[in-house]
Amino acid sequence: MDKNEELYLACYQTLLIYYLKKKVNVNLPIDLIYCTALETTSRIYKGSFIDKKSRFDYENQMKLENLEKLNINLKVSKCSNFKDLKYKMLELLNKRIETFIYVDEYYLPYSLQYKKLHTNHSQMVFDYEEGRDGSIIFHTVDNVGATIKQQKCAEEYLKMGFESVDKKFIIHFEVNESSLELDKFFFLRQIKNTVMNYEDNYEIFYDFIGSSERKFEKLQTQTETLSFYSHTFGLISGSRYCFLKAIKSLNFYNQKIDSYLTRYYQEAKVLMFLFGKAVFSSKLNIDNVKEKCEYLLELDKKLIMELKNVLEL
Repeated sequence: MDKNEELYLACYQTLLIYYLKKKVNVNLPIDLIYCTALETTSRIYKGSFIDKKSRFDYENQMKLENLEKLNINLKVSKCSNFKDLKYKMLELLNKRIETFIYVDEYYLPYSLQYKKLHTNHSQMVFDYEEGRDGSIIFHTVDNVGATIKQQKCAEEYLKMGFESVDKKFIIHFEVNESSLELDKFFFLRQIKNTVMNYEDNYEIFYDFIGSSERKFEKLQTQTETLSFYSHTFGLISGSRYCFLKAIKSLNFYNQKIDSYLTRYYQEAKVLMFLFGKAVFSSKLNIDNVKEKCEYLLELDKKLIMELKNVLEL
């Protein structure tokens, strides 16, 4: 997977896709999971900017249950305490089955949030070793900032991290490639439903297009607001990129749609960087932002029109 995908995904989804694409090495069209990723800008604006959620906490429209159509089955085991979790985790790891759990990064020494911020954070545990004192040292894969890294986590830290969160369960996946008969029509229907139900008010674009210079000057001093705008445009960029990967997995190629989606995610990503940079510089080019919002507004309308035409909606 690549960085453009991660713009759309929550932390647990990032690790899941990483696991399926890199660790399991399954020969399956995993990108079909993105068939519902074409979200309206108004939904993303509401769910991220208005609700004050970063792109890591935003609740996107990706449906994990669709993995069943690829013979990838999600298994969840409840664990009321760390003792139960440890027993179940070691049982699975001894069978060479990777596991996913939630922990509080406040207690993880390698986390950027260590002793700073309490979180509900997902990480993958893929192996373990015994320490000299008989305790367990778990081998994990985790998002550290913008990078996915392998780490080692002592049992005591994992215990504190697990006991601090309310999501007390363990997840693993069972993959069966041999009997797969891919139902491409199922995913095509998902894409058609996504496009057919697409109704956008383009509030985020119109807000900037109609903004006065005075409003922009005030905005440049509001670091939290700038940060959430950056997250919102990042999500818009990531959603278009992921949707493009989904339609390519269906061998659904249309030159106009490919071009629209490519330009869309690229320009939205530029806006993400512009607002992210403004957090530290307190400088934002009003003309540049307005121009890009006008461009994306028209591009979105052309994209949806072409999709409806090609999909005969």
